[in-house]
Amino acid sequence: MRLIGFLILFSFIFQTAMSQKDNRDLEQGNKLYKEQQYEKAAEAYEKVLVRAPKNAIASYNLGNTLYRKSNAAEAEKMFDATIDNSEEKRVVSDAWYNKGVTLTQQKKLEESIEAY
Repeated sequence: MRLIGFLILFSFIFQTAMSQKDNRDLEQGNKLYKEQQYEKAAEAYEKVLVRAPKNAIASYNLGNTLYRKSNAAEAEKMFDATIDNSEEKRVVSDAWYNKGVTLTQQKKLEESIEAY
């Protein structure tokens, strides 16, 4: 019984430590994005996604960063990941809109109309 309690406690501590690291990397990415250091911002967001592939905020922010780096096709994929993984209506709505923008840039007009 003590072993199970220890494993649960260890799991909780591990998850808390990882989420704190994710938050630091997200904050770092946001800071770099605001400074227009898009390559470094993308690296920070990618670090989060390696640890937490379904982190909708990291995928959304990476999508915006990739768009700023003129990589609309990869940005579109990140917005799709955000749509698939977020439960927040506002985040999903913003991701659909941004996906529409990337599709327009790629001259995929029919798909962009559907996204908007």
